[in-house]
Amino acid sequence: EQAEAKFAFWMDMYSAAENSTQNVIAALKTKEEVTAKVEAFKTSGASSGKIKKAEQQGKVVTTLVSNYEGAFVSTGRTLAEVINLPATILFKMSFMSGILDHSEGPVTQSMKTELKQLVADSKAVDDQYNGAIKEELAKLDKIMN
Repeated sequence: EQAEAKFAFWMDMYSAAENSTQNVIAALKTKEEVTAKVEAFKTSGASSGKIKKAEQQGKVVTTLVSNYEGAFVSTGRTLAEVINLPATILFKMSFMSGILDHSEGPVTQSMKTELKQLVADSKAVDDQYNGAIKEELAKLDKIMN
């Protein structure tokens, strides 16, 4: 019974981590697409003023994506930077998974509470990002059209 409960908890955690991972991958794809779109716009014959505005808005979008990614995954450039960053949502889930793998007995109430909080944190980050990215992408489209 305990093993089944532990497995169910682990699957809930895995599903949450997989969902977050796919969302980050989609955000990174958006970042790549925006970078390519801005680069193509530079050779479109648009005025230098519009190109400069598009580049600035492209940076706003890429920064937004990078910040979103950083909520889930440590994004430092060096190991020292990564080590000194606060623990991210996916790191915490991974750490908890390791504890589950190496412990006996039932899932503790504190683990259940922590997962619930991580899922809530993830949803809050997703909601904030999704609202902001739509707005910033619309601004970029307006500049480029």
